Amino acid sequence: MSTSMPYIDVRCPGAVSMEGDQHRVSDRPGDLFMTIAQPLDDSARAARLRRAWILIGVLVVVVVSATLLNRHFAGDNDVAQLKAGDCFQKTGSEDDPGVKQLGCGDSHARYRVLKRLDDEVTGLACSDVKGSTGSISAAGAESYVVCFARNRH
Repeated sequence: MSTSMPYIDVRCPGAVSMEGDQHRVSDRPGDLFMTIAQPLDDSARAARLRRAWILIGVLVVVVVSATLLNRHFAGDNDVAQLKAGDCFQKTGSEDDPGVKQLGCGDSHARYRVLKRLDDEVTGLACSDVKGSTGSISAAGAESYVVCFARNRH
């Protein structure tokens, strides 16, 4: 392959061109030199393709790892999906409540959702819900309160 790059001479102010490793400023006012890239040879194409596959592989590993870590640290937390009539088992603590949604006939389903109040942020909203003995609140992009009572199998 040739080391010098071909160029096209077109009239335009502020012309600068590159030939091989040399930069050339036009001595004629209004010249513009357009550099045309040489086609890549097979080894350069293979190197670019290899880098692209490595990048894709790294991205896949990062996404899979982030998903697994999120599942590990988030644990069982189906609280966002709970609605009236659903039953669940408490899996978290008072400070970090987590729940696992179960069928109401399951012996581990200790609680039944009486009402879900969207756009509420305080458990006091459940004080008007007949039979409610507890609540789970979430504030943020989606705010809600889940009012619940003991599940009677």
